Amino acid sequence: MARRARVSVADLEATVEGSVAALGRGLTRDWSVPAGTLRWSCAKTAFHIGDDLVAYAGQLASGAQDDYLPFRCRMVRGTPPGGLLDWVSGMGVVLATTVRAARPQDRAYHSYGMADAEGFTALGAAEVLVHSHDVAEGLGLRYQPDPAVCARVTARLFRDLEPHDDPWRLLLWATGRADLPGRGRSRRWTWWAAPEGERDG
Repeated sequence: MARRARVSVADLEATVEGSVAALGRGLTRDWSVPAGTLRWSCAKTAFHIGDDLVAYAGQLASGAQDDYLPFRCRMVRGTPPGGLLDWVSGMGVVLATTVRAARPQDRAYHSYGMADAEGFTALGAAEVLVHSHDVAEGLGLRYQPDPAVCARVTARLFRDLEPHDDPWRLLLWATGRADLPGRGRSRRWTWWAAPEGERDG
């Protein structure tokens, strides 16, 4: 079996940069509309991206073993789209910096397994990818991330999936956002947060 290519901090940074660039083309559009098939608005979904990034950074930095850290971020009412994208960009830096400072043995709680630094990197990148898709769909924007990054993220978080010649479509299918020929729509999924060989869940 071929060795899996690891998800890197550079992958996370490129994903955040690509998201901000793509969604930045829609600053004058209505961000109060639903984000794709979600019930959340585009604004709330964009805020959620940054919220996940800083939450993952907090988990990894603290080494929390039993639960998520007891803090919540709140979007300031009236924040414009540009401010939301600054939030995403800044929290991407926070997670990337935290991952770079982590040690190989560091583990922290996630509901889908005790994640290492690469696990939180992949989780963060996945949140950016799929929710940027949601926002772009709601705003009527084109969003096409790097397929190589999509392939690495999907291979890390969905270990049982066979590779596909369209890795981006595969990630969207795996998270219930797209169809694939010969496969029914995915309604539920589980991310593998823990490293290979370590216990998940």
